[in-house]
Amino acid sequence: MAARSTSSFLLYSFFLFAILANVLFWSHSHKIFSEWSNVPAAPSKNAATIWGLGDTEITYRLFGYLLQNMGNTGGNFEPLKKYDYAALEKWFFVAQHLDPRADYVPFLAAFYYGALEDEPERMTHVVNYLADEGLTGYPNKWRWLVQAIFLAGHRADDKPRAVDLAYKLAALPDKMPVWARQMPAFASMDMGNKQASYEIMMRILITEQDNLHPNEINVIKEYICTRTLEPAEAAKNPLCAKDK
Repeated sequence: MAARSTSSFLLYSFFLFAILANVLFWSHSHKIFSEWSNVPAAPSKNAATIWGLGDTEITYRLFGYLLQNMGNTGGNFEPLKKYDYAALEKWFFVAQHLDPRADYVPFLAAFYYGALEDEPERMTHVVNYLADEGLTGYPNKWRWLVQAIFLAGHRADDKPRAVDLAYKLAALPDKMPVWARQMPAFASMDMGNKQASYEIMMRILITEQDNLHPNEINVIKEYICTRTLEPAEAAKNPLCAKDK
């Protein structure tokens, strides 16, 4: 009986000690949180494949998952304005090297990291990447160039670059909707260059009229007459007079 009592005493003492140790540890550590060291340095293109043991597809997906959750660690959720976008740009391009056809990382760049407002310098890095993605020549990649144009003009405060990218978009041989060919006009109008916008839209109307739906033709005419021309100019333009 004495041995059993001693064993029970030791067992209860151990549990009591464990509880006290946990309480002491919690009282000391409950206000301590992990600190995010920001975006880590991107690996080189050659070293990146080691992540997936030589399988670039697996590595690409690992990169995408990392980019999607990079600032969400240790119970903390870091705002995008704290991210090092110059470092992010390097991650984007390494991912592009791993799988230039995939759209996972461009999607994150455009719709997640591109959502940051009032940070034009940071947004320039996203524009650099998306512009390159849009010019890779793979099917449907042109749409990332559209995103780059929007972000350049409305997030990075670089309207001249938006116009330049819009002309590159319009020159692509890809099969694109007519509005994509009209992007130089929209970008020029956004810069206040109504004459350039007018000439571009007129050129599209003249050269593509046989391939356009009547509704599209009407929209183009409406744009020309109400956006690119002043009321006095529109009153003298035969194109606008026909709509009256």
